[in-house]
Amino acid sequence: MANILLIEPKYKCKQPPLGLMKISYFHKNIMHDYVRFTKGELPSELAGTKWDRVYVTSLFTFEWKATIEAIEYAKTLVDSIAKITVGGIAATMLPDDIYKDTGIKPVTGLLNEPGKLGLPGDECIDQIVPDYSILDDIDYQYPFKDAYFLSATKGCGNNCGFCAVQTLEPTFIPYIDIKEKIAAIDREFGPKKDLLLMDNNVLRSPNFNQIIDDIIEAGFGKGATYINPKTGKTVRRYVDFNQGLDAVFLNEAKAKRLGEIALRPARVAFDHIEDRKIYERALRLCAQNGITELSNYVLYNSEDFGGKGRKYAADTPADLYDRMRITLDLRDNINKDLPENDKVAAFSFPMRYIPLSAHERGYVGSQWNAKFLRAVQCMLIPT
Repeated sequence: MANILLIEPKYKCKQPPLGLMKISYFHKNIMHDYVRFTKGELPSELAGTKWDRVYVTSLFTFEWKATIEAIEYAKTLVDSIAKITVGGIAATMLPDDIYKDTGIKPVTGLLNEPGKLGLPGDECIDQIVPDYSILDDIDYQYPFKDAYFLSATKGCGNNCGFCAVQTLEPTFIPYIDIKEKIAAIDREFGPKKDLLLMDNNVLRSPNFNQIIDDIIEAGFGKGATYINPKTGKTVRRYVDFNQGLDAVFLNEAKAKRLGEIALRPARVAFDHIEDRKIYERALRLCAQNGITELSNYVLYNSEDFGGKGRKYAADTPADLYDRMRITLDLRDNINKDLPENDKVAAFSFPMRYIPLSAHERGYVGSQWNAKFLRAVQCMLIPT
C-alpha cells in the first residue's frame, strides 16, 4: 500500500477537482493505496508523513502563482521530484512553462490513454467514478458540491480561437452513458441533489435524444425532487449544462427535449454581437418550451477570433452593454403576454477574456482600457 497525496492549489474555485477525485478512486479501489487530499498545504499533524506519490492539479493559467507554489510545496514532501505528477488545465495548456518553472514535465490532456501515469490500468481514469469522500479531508467549502459531476459527451468541434477546449478535449465523443456512473455514485457515496454536466457542446451530439432519455431515467425529469438526508425536506432537483449550450445547434425539437428535464438555468452563449439573431431565437425557443430560467455567457475584452466556421471582430464595451441589454429587453418582450407564474427570468454572466497563455489576469483587449474593465468589475461585485 502506497501513501498518495492529492493537492489542489489555494485558488478559489466553485467546483471540486474532478480529476483528483477520479485519481483518488483509482488509487483506493484499483491500486488499494492510502489517499489523502489537501487544499494548499497539509495540516500540521501530517507534516512528517512520507508520500510515495503526490499529484498536483491545475486550473486556469492565470492562477499561475498559486499553481507553482503548490508544486514547490509538493517538492518538500517527497525525496524525488520523480514522485510528483502535475496535470490539469494549465498543465495541458502550458506544459513547457510548467517544466521551465518547476523542472517537472506535466501530464497533459485526459487520462484516457495507457501509460500516462505509468500505472497499470491508468487509461480508465477519465471515465472512472469520482471519489466524493476526499472532500471530507478539507474545510474548504465548494459552492457546487452536492451534485453528480459528469459528462455525456466530450469535446466541442467549434475550434473557437479564445477557447481551450480544442486543446483539452480535441476529439468529439458524441455519447457517454451517465446512468451507470450515477448508479455507482449512489451505491458508494449516496444520492446527490443535482446533475452538473460538464459537456462543452451537447447540442452538437447526434445522440442528443438518448442523452435526454438518460437524464430522465436517472431521476432528473422536469419537476424532479430530492429528499435532503440531513433535513428530511423535499427540494427540487436541477440539471445544469454548466459549460453552456450552443445556440447554433438549438432547434425546435431539441428545445422541446430540454423542456422535459429539470434544467436550471439554460445557459446559452452570446459571445459575439454578430450572433444576435441566433441567440434571440434560442432564448425564444427555450421560453416556448417551458424553460423559465435563462442565462447567458457573455465574453468581453476579446480580440478578433475565428470559430464556428466564421470570423468575429474584437468586441467593444458598447458590444458588451448591447448584449446585456438585448437579454433584458428580450426577457421583457417574452413576458409581456405571459401570466405571472409562467414568466421567465434571465441574467447575463460576463466572462472576461484572458489569453490562453497568460500567467495573470491583467490582460487588456485592444478595444478596452483599464477603466472600462474596472467598471465592469464594479458592477459584477454587487450583482
